[in-house]
Amino acid sequence: MRNRTMRQSLGVLAMLLVLVWAASFAAEHPDKSKGGNNTAAKGTAGLSWSVLTINNLWTWHRSDGDGNHSPGGEDGMGYPAFTARAVYEDNMVFGGRMYVGGFPGTGTLAALQPTRINGGTYLSNHGMVQGWVEGTGATANYTNSTNDPKARIYRIRRDYTEMSASELLRDASIINEQLSAVSATQAMVDAVKAAYAADWAEWPTQYGAPYIDRNGNGVYDLPPVFSETFTVDSLIAGNGGIGYDEPGVAGADQTTPADQVLYTVYHGLDRTKTLGFEGSEPIGVEVQKTVWGYKRTDALGNVYFTRYRLINKGGIDIGGGTKGTFYLDSMFLCEWSDIDLGNAGDDLVGSDSVLSMGYVFNGNATDLSYQRFNLPPPSSGYDFLGGPTVSAPGDSAIFNFKRVYGKKNQAMSSFAFFSAGSPFSDPPFGDYDRGSGRWWAMLRGFAPVGTMQDAPTPYPHPPGMAISRFPYSGNPSLPEGTPPDNFIDGLGTTYSFSPGDRRILVNTGPFQMAPNDTQDIYMGFVVGIGGDRLSSVAVMKAYDLACQETFNLVFKVAKPPKNPTVKVTELDGEILLDWSYDQATIKDTEVRVVQPGAYTFEGYNLYQFPSVGADVSAAVRIATYDVVNNVKTVSDLVFDPLVGQFVLKPVQFGNDNGVSRFVSIKNDFVRDIPKMYNGQEYYFAVTAYSRATLTGYTAALESAPNIITVRPKVPFGKELVSATGDTVTVARTGGASDGSVQAFIADPLAITGDTYEVRFTASQKWGVFNVTKNTWAVDTSLTNQSGDANYPVIDGMTIKAVGPPNDVKDFQHTAGPSGAISPATYAAYAFNSSGFPTPTGADRPAADWGGGQWGVHTNPDPADISFTRFKSRVFRGTNFSRFVPYDFEMRFTAGPNRGILKSYGTNRLK
Repeated sequence: MRNRTMRQSLGVLAMLLVLVWAASFAAEHPDKSKGGNNTAAKGTAGLSWSVLTINNLWTWHRSDGDGNHSPGGEDGMGYPAFTARAVYEDNMVFGGRMYVGGFPGTGTLAALQPTRINGGTYLSNHGMVQGWVEGTGATANYTNSTNDPKARIYRIRRDYTEMSASELLRDASIINEQLSAVSATQAMVDAVKAAYAADWAEWPTQYGAPYIDRNGNGVYDLPPVFSETFTVDSLIAGNGGIGYDEPGVAGADQTTPADQVLYTVYHGLDRTKTLGFEGSEPIGVEVQKTVWGYKRTDALGNVYFTRYRLINKGGIDIGGGTKGTFYLDSMFLCEWSDIDLGNAGDDLVGSDSVLSMGYVFNGNATDLSYQRFNLPPPSSGYDFLGGPTVSAPGDSAIFNFKRVYGKKNQAMSSFAFFSAGSPFSDPPFGDYDRGSGRWWAMLRGFAPVGTMQDAPTPYPHPPGMAISRFPYSGNPSLPEGTPPDNFIDGLGTTYSFSPGDRRILVNTGPFQMAPNDTQDIYMGFVVGIGGDRLSSVAVMKAYDLACQETFNLVFKVAKPPKNPTVKVTELDGEILLDWSYDQATIKDTEVRVVQPGAYTFEGYNLYQFPSVGADVSAAVRIATYDVVNNVKTVSDLVFDPLVGQFVLKPVQFGNDNGVSRFVSIKNDFVRDIPKMYNGQEYYFAVTAYSRATLTGYTAALESAPNIITVRPKVPFGKELVSATGDTVTVARTGGASDGSVQAFIADPLAITGDTYEVRFTASQKWGVFNVTKNTWAVDTSLTNQSGDANYPVIDGMTIKAVGPPNDVKDFQHTAGPSGAISPATYAAYAFNSSGFPTPTGADRPAADWGGGQWGVHTNPDPADISFTRFKSRVFRGTNFSRFVPYDFEMRFTAGPNRGILKSYGTNRLK
């Protein structure tokens, strides 16, 4: 009874506090300012924007550190791409205690504003300035960098010279804020290509931009210019296998770099800006922000990564007009986000201290913005993958994209929030006492109330629940109070408000920074969509596990296979797709084992798309050409919206059909029409996929489709004398073999009319020589002699060298006690239609030496003396390669020897 009364009293107290706060602070919520429209290249005060577009989302970032707000004033996180938006704006805020001459114990607390807050939130009132800080301490200065043309946000994509037309069109449509993936003009596409080239060539490593130091000399060496002979693959494989330096991000494995990277550098030394933000004097920190993503279609396709590098450069007044650098103590940092999920007015938030993340989900079953696209509301969140490093003997941390020892990365230390229309609203701008004071409270997990001088106030919690710094840490899929400490948002109480327009802070700290110290903070943004608003949380958290594992592996990311290089031929009512000619890509795709996960090539998928901008989920899979290895369907854990959880489902649909790299298409599979119309556009793509041979990894990785636009047509000015599938005459001109050569028309437009020879080497390799032109069409590098579909198309023909069959040609008795037997006689049990090969094809050939008393066989079954059984017993299915194409002899020397006296009976050996 006593305990119950106490809980009830606490509940009343909490309610009264909330009512007082609501009355005092409800009017302080500022309007979100779009700040006008700008362009990606240049906008307000010379700022620039860029956007990450490499996977299922897009995310805008600005040169002064502002994130997820577009130059056109729109919510800057699009997910899924070209649908609704999942974040309005985000940024970084940090603060701590300022000391002069040393940390507490040896230093002196700053006289003016000993606790300070720097950073930024909304772009309309931002506390940071683009550009780098030159020098440190008393000499640190930024005035020369702010308007330097190099002070911009950079964007690179390592395969920019090899992007397909559909990829370029999509990219240009996003960066120009078009409504669809195919809306960009050619001028926009050209501008994208030019910008990629400029940023690749001008990557600002001198101002902290990360690079991959493949030659290990500690400096950035600009790689050769891309050309026909120097491609994206040359960056890793060239230079004698050492590879070349390249701009961008890679971790433990330099062969798995990020596919797209953004970079900018900015600082908080401008006193006017920092005072305008939250009333604090400058702290003196430069920030180098790197954002990157991977070209993936699995969990990592719904993720992007950010590294904030903080450098304590100083260059500020540390007291009495003296310029220098503070010792920064009790530092905390947050990822702040106005995390509007579609429509801003019905959001709920949560925290997960185990995953080290804060997140948003929808408060209603549907969201007005996502409903327009017939989509349930997604869920998105921020994960402190690795916070600042602190001393930890025996532990390890990740710093500068490498693992270091004797330290550890801090995790999320607390979670905070505020919301329009609630007791907790935006701290006022330009007000040190209340603005910086409330940010200082939130950075440590307390509610944004009071002033800098007030004791911090915890967020209200459910009655009887212990106060923590992780509000809303419960499971939103469970009812309130199940379990009793299931603390969730959205209940309409004094501690759990009704759905609304939320902002969140995901915090980490405390840490220290001496003058010139550097700290790296790694953040992952994750978004997922399930069958409804709550299952989207489960999907998002499942994706976050992959995000965290990527960090734990120091960004060692398995790459999907390369996209096949596809050549198109347009014929009358027919389309030919050929990806057999690029042997370098084929080798890289089909031979290389990719780590981590030991991924091996498994097959190709052929798709038809309804439009050039369609997602693969809308495509029709026409065929799968997979390796014959008894691995057919590949299954993985996939979210099933019908059951609301992850279940094991097929993700690749092989059938041991064998690999093929050429296809003739005469049907419209999207419209289910058994013909193709000349002049009409059709959209196809060929992808490659691999499978993990180790457990614990995504089961299959598939290359992102490069959509090809084709139009069947009658070839102009050409009379075709052959058609796909026609047989080409082949004649043997030399050599002796039980194999054969076959040739068929593949592409009738590519036929030359020349004469060719198939030539073999002693090592079983072969090539095709153009006799007419006296040159090799394909040199003697080919090895396939199986007769399957896995042959290249050569000058419009599929030419197959088919080796001797997996069989025994003959059994011959060539010598006896008296010497050679000429002609050789037969030496096997070829009777009773057993199927053994015979010289004449007749059953029971002439008796062998010794009156037919012996012959070659394996341990017989009384019911089966067939040749088929003989081969199954001797070669065991896989040993023919050790037999064909050789001759073997069985030699009997002077006795005593043993052999089978007769097939059956008790006396078997003699």
